[in-house]
Amino acid sequence: MRTTTPHDESRVARIALARLTAARRLVAGWPPNATAAAADASTPDREHTVTSTATKTDREQTRDVGGRGDDPHASADGAAHAWLAVLPFVATLLGLAVGAVFGFGVYATAGAGGVTLLPYAVLVPYFIAGLAGTLWLFEDASRLAAADADWQPNPWPYVLGGGLVLEAAVAAPVLADGVTGSVVPALAGGFVVAALLSSVVAGPVYLLARHRALGAP
Repeated sequence: MRTTTPHDESRVARIALARLTAARRLVAGWPPNATAAAADASTPDREHTVTSTATKTDREQTRDVGGRGDDPHASADGAAHAWLAVLPFVATLLGLAVGAVFGFGVYATAGAGGVTLLPYAVLVPYFIAGLAGTLWLFEDASRLAAADADWQPNPWPYVLGGGLVLEAAVAAPVLADGVTGSVVPALAGGFVVAALLSSVVAGPVYLLARHRALGAP
């Protein structure tokens, strides 16, 4: 029987300690590259978050700088010709003032002496001004909607609403005398003309709403 010496016991103790240390290292490092894998897995999420935040910030900065959605020049382009929406209303006021002073007969295209061309010199430019104002209103509202502006008006309520007001003002005296078969076609044609000249009424209303929403013009 072999006798165990202190030297052998020390050697056995060192071997046991070495195995215990190796076991601890193995447990601490299992599974292999777990920490690196976790870090790699979280990287795309962080990059996605940063990218999304940056994209959102860019969009917000674009809106803040432009102040008018995707196209910061949409409001400024329309404001340059906003006076077209007011011109028909001002011309109407001047025409009413002249008629009140000199009589509305000055606008009659036919009189006792026959056809006179003087009223056409007033009525034709007036029609052109009213049509230009209506076209500007429709185009400006469509431009703002296409540019995804902060205010996106629908031009049809303004055009049709202004036309109805003008039609009612003209049709009221006619309807007071009674409705005949010839009145209905005349009113239908009159509404088409009234819609083309709707900026006489709708122009100032649209500009007021535009100013409240966009601060311009």
